[in-house]
Amino acid sequence: MCPRTRVPVLGALTAVVVMALATTAAAGAQWASGSPGGTPADNAHAAKYERSETHHRSTNKHPHCVTANPRRPAHGVGRRSAHRAPNTKTAHRRARCPAPHRRAKRHSAAPTNCFARPEGCGYPGPNNTGPGGEGTAKCASYPEEGSKTITSEGEIKEKRFTAVTIKANNVTLNDVCITGRSEILLNVYEGGNTTVEDSVIRGEGTAEAEATDESIRNSAGRTNDRAIGDYFYNCLVCIWGSWTVEKTYAIDNATPSELHIEPLYNGLEGVDVVNDDTFFNPHKGTAAYLTESNAECRATNTITNSFLAGGDITIYACAGATSGGGKTLIKANRFARCTTTPITYFPGSGGSACSGGTEQEPEKGSDSHGYFPYGGLYGVGYVGLSGGKPSDAGITWEGNYWDDNLGKVER
Repeated sequence: MCPRTRVPVLGALTAVVVMALATTAAAGAQWASGSPGGTPADNAHAAKYERSETHHRSTNKHPHCVTANPRRPAHGVGRRSAHRAPNTKTAHRRARCPAPHRRAKRHSAAPTNCFARPEGCGYPGPNNTGPGGEGTAKCASYPEEGSKTITSEGEIKEKRFTAVTIKANNVTLNDVCITGRSEILLNVYEGGNTTVEDSVIRGEGTAEAEATDESIRNSAGRTNDRAIGDYFYNCLVCIWGSWTVEKTYAIDNATPSELHIEPLYNGLEGVDVVNDDTFFNPHKGTAAYLTESNAECRATNTITNSFLAGGDITIYACAGATSGGGKTLIKANRFARCTTTPITYFPGSGGSACSGGTEQEPEKGSDSHGYFPYGGLYGVGYVGLSGGKPSDAGITWEGNYWDDNLGKVER
């Protein structure tokens, strides 16, 4: 018969306590250091990603439950100390109470590597935009009406066109598909308060003879036109002029043949609001977002909570300006970059590429994480103001981060 062996209970408990304290201190130190994964998880996409976990009752129906002390901020909000030991007198009551309404977790669930499938991280993509949020799937079932000029207000729904020109106020295109090879597929020529919603607007193909120069254009210059939940592709400039763009996926994947190659271009004194969008430019040309000025930069733009990649420079603000005067907010955006090594810098052009890219064709270094190793061929952000700083052009750059590791993006 084997002799009994005593279990060193006290020693085991001591080891567990020491390990717990070490783990807690490390977590507090990581939070305090601002390591990658902090700020990005606070944005809207982290909340969407965790909606199933954080959908709790908004009011506490159990007043006997112990809740957080309102005078003392919760861990991770306004203080940098490590976790404190639980109050043993109330811990059992906390355990029995249903969880109150709370915000999404700050660090653990912010997704990474969303470039290959933006929809999986809560961003617009080819499969959750357009009619019914199904991309191009419904387009073939809509009646074809060819090229159309709209001269009176109202809504047009579930139709197919080859081109549309708007010459009226208060026009809404909803669940519409426009496919063609015209220079401009949807042109707001006159009027304002136009809404293009849950629609697909695309060239017939990517080749120069089949693509469109511009998917949508605001020729009238009003600042109250909207594009919401749309899918733009097979275009050189997908969105031209002043628009409020939300929940839209735009990729200028047509074969480049001219100077401007970008998902959104706005010149002179335009006003844009870009929020919760995905703008991709797979080329080494221009930008994913470009504002241009002849002299004073007066553009007023907001780019927030969006996903951007590619171009010479991913966000190119105030191109050609000689003085400031506008106001641009670039905040809480995700930037994709390729990661396949080796990364090569080309002194002749000043650009960089991932493995497989050359100085003549740097885009061949694209991989499942992005097009270029620094967002765009030359970087993520540039202010065209000659000799000026971002603040000189009224530009605020705040809380932007990389797709692959959530690390902070410096302009």
